[in-house]
This record gives sequence, C-alpha cells and structure tokens, in this order.
Amino acid sequence: MNVNIQNKKRHIIPRWRPFKSAVTFGDISSYQPHKIHRNASVIGLDEAHQAWEENNTIETASELLGAALVCGDVKKLIEPAKYIVSNKTKSRKPVVDLALVVLTPKSLNVIDRNENSSLLLPDTIMAKIKTTKHLLSNWPKLSTAWVDLARLYVIMGENNKAIRAMNIALYLDEKNRFIVRSAVRMHVHLSDPTRALYILKKSGQVRHDPWILAADIAVNTILEKSSIHINTGIKLIDRNTLLPRHVSELSSAIGTVELNNGALKKAKKYFKHSLRCPNDNTLAQAEWASHKIRGINTANLNNIPSSFEANTQHAFTNNQWDRALRCCYKWAWDEPFSISPAAAGSFISESIFQDHKQAIAFCKQGLRSNRDDNGLINNLVFSLACSGKLDAAKKEFKKIKNIDKNSNVNITITATSGLINYRDGNTSQAREFYEQAIKQADESNRMDLKAIAAIYAAREEKMSKGGKGDEYYKRAVIFKKSANDPIVDGIANCVLGLN
Repeated sequence: MNVNIQNKKRHIIPRWRPFKSAVTFGDISSYQPHKIHRNASVIGLDEAHQAWEENNTIETASELLGAALVCGDVKKLIEPAKYIVSNKTKSRKPVVDLALVVLTPKSLNVIDRNENSSLLLPDTIMAKIKTTKHLLSNWPKLSTAWVDLARLYVIMGENNKAIRAMNIALYLDEKNRFIVRSAVRMHVHLSDPTRALYILKKSGQVRHDPWILAADIAVNTILEKSSIHINTGIKLIDRNTLLPRHVSELSSAIGTVELNNGALKKAKKYFKHSLRCPNDNTLAQAEWASHKIRGINTANLNNIPSSFEANTQHAFTNNQWDRALRCCYKWAWDEPFSISPAAAGSFISESIFQDHKQAIAFCKQGLRSNRDDNGLINNLVFSLACSGKLDAAKKEFKKIKNIDKNSNVNITITATSGLINYRDGNTSQAREFYEQAIKQADESNRMDLKAIAAIYAAREEKMSKGGKGDEYYKRAVIFKKSANDPIVDGIANCVLGLN
C-alpha cells in the first residue's frame, strides 16, 4: 500500500470549494474593507443593517451585502441579495453576480454530505453539472458559476471541459480573487503550475492582495523557484496592518520557503504567525511542518471549520485510526478531486481495518479525477487482490505506467507484485518481489517502507504455507523495531498482531 501522508511534500496551494462555500468561509472578503463599498470603513455590520432597515435602496443593500460578507454573517446576506437581484438594472454587475450566487439554491453549488453515506457517486456529480449548466443558460455571464462547473468537471476527470469553463470565468473576471485562486488550484491539480503562475501574473493582484501573493509564492515553490514578490510578502506581514486571517496563508507560504531552505528558526516564526488566525489550509500546513520543526503546536486548533485534512494528519500519526477514518471521509467530500484523501482513506481502510470494499471505494473516487496516478492504482490492485478479485487486480495492475524507478511508489508497486504472485500461487516469484522491495526501501533509507514490506511478506508467506512463515515473522519484528515509526507499529499490530 502507498502510505504515510506525512512524508509527502505539501504546499499552501489555495483550497477550491464551491463559490457559496467560499462566501461562507469568508475566503473572498476584502483585506481592505473600505474597498468593498463606499462607507464600509466607517459603517460596521450593525450600522449597515440598521441603515438597510430604515431605507431599502441599492446603496444600503450593497453596503449590507458587503458588511455581512466581511463579517461572515450569512443570515444577513439574503434580504439585500434579493433586493439587488430584483433591481439588477440599477446595480453594478459584480454586486449582482454576488447576489445571484448568494441566492442560488444550495443544491446548485454545494454537494451535501450525508453522515450515513460513504463517498461521492458519479450520478450525484452529473446531477450537479446539469443544474449548474441550467443556471448558466439563464445567466451566462455569472463567472463564479463557471468556476463551480469547472470544479465539477475536474471531479469527474473531464479536464478539457474543466479548462474551457475556467477560461470563460477568467475571461469574464480575471482579477477576481476567488476565480484566480480556483484557477491556480485547478492547474496545479492538472500538473501545470506554469499556467497557474501565468494566471496569477495576469491578474495584476499579486503585489496587492495577500491571498494572491500567498498563492504566487506557493506555486513558485512547486516550480523550485523563488518568487520575486517574497520580500513584498515579508514587508506586508511585518507592517502588521492587516487582520491576521488575511495574512495567514501568506505567512504559511513564506514559512514553507524558509523550511525548504533549512532556516528552521525563521520558518517557525512564520508558521506561528500563520496560526494567529488560521484557516483549514494553514492549519494543515502547520500540522505537516510540525513533524519537521519542533515547537509548532496545533493541538488546540482542531475546532477550525473544515479542518479535515489537519485532523486526519494528526489522528493518522497518533494511531487514532477510527478518528482518522472519520476525518478522511469528510476530507474526501471536501476535496473529492484530490489524491491525498483517497490515498490516506484507502490505506486506513485496508491496512488497519481490512475493509476491502471501502478501500476500493476510496481508490475509485481518487482515480476518477486522477486516472494515471500509480499510487492509487497500486492501492486499488492491493485491495482487489486481498478481497479475492485476483483477475480484476491483474487487469488494473497493467494500467501502471511510466514508473519512476527511484520513487517510493516504485517500492510499493514492487511489493504489490509480490502480493499478486502469492495470491496466484507463485510463491518463489512472490518472495523475489518482496525481497526486491525490501532492498529498494533499504537503499532509499525508507525504513518504514522496508518494515511494511516485511510485514506483508510475513502475512502472505504464512497464508500460503510456504514454509518460511516463522522466519519472515521474526524478520518483520526486527524491521518494525528498527523503523521506530508509529504508523508501522499500527500496521504491524493490525496485520500480524504485533504490539
């Protein structure tokens, strides 16, 4: 199994949620409130609401809509939004667009998560695509709806359609923070960070908007470049003139750069700054960084809305498997196009709970958006073989292509070859593959993968009654102790009963 989300490089790439969710989370609220509407700098939410109650006009409706958006008060968005739409000929287009999305029924934008359901089904996504296209047939210039449509297409793996929809959104409003950040996330997902960087530059907002600047630094980091705007970000943070939530991702992005450069003291400073008022993205980045830098404490921040990834990471590394799986379900709903929740969920379901059916479901959801990901294909093959569907496992295994011989995924693929051969009765070949995987892990200094390969080799040898069960079992115990890894301990306990 392809495991351990902690060893993967993580970047503070923008989240990509439906526009209505972004409004609710305040991700599109202005870092300079006075720019939202004329009197926002002096008129707070209460004053704006009172002015609206006393006199219903386009101006007071716009002021209340802006103030409620800044303060995250969703309930106060509805009345002014209705008024603006009913008087759309007298209102500015961006205000009308925002009001329209506020009033759009939730079913058109947000996929409801049923606590009793497992993962997304294709029919659910297709229904959302249909309703979003219907909305756009009536409002073709509603740029944010084009972004939502692009997201739905990405979930289904319809990447060309997603790119077309996002290009329309950018054509309609290339400076819009929500659209720009969503486009960045999409192109990073599609392995095209260069295009993401072009979109950021073309927006003209990199030097002015801390949310856009954070994305610029993060994308440059993916490209192994240093953003020319990083000093602008440092000065912006040092001035301390913006609310902490508006520079949280910026602080996290700079902290990641410092961490990659080996400047741990500086990195720690910026990560701590990002936690003054974190969102779920910066919390997940801090949780990831806490395994590389001492003194970053995220334990008291698990109440951050939608912090499913961070909570999965924390539970994962502390062997809190029930909680990790619960959080992973929610993470997979929140980011159904992402590889990470699918990989983590399939691993926990298979290696810890031996729930083949659920592991396969996680893999299939991830592969819907990432059809060529060798790690997910490998996990699917593993679970199919363990569930007795050997022919299906062999068929899927043939889809693994372009293997990087020096990658960690290659180690797990080699080990899975051993599993398939054990299940197919080819004991000698199976042993050779597992020995090869153990050697590869040893040469790569991945003691965790070395131990995991030994653990599964011991299980398969005993099940096949090949005669080396005790020998392999003793070896697995030794490798487990050498790895000194809590995740390896969890696997050993669940697979072989080793405490």
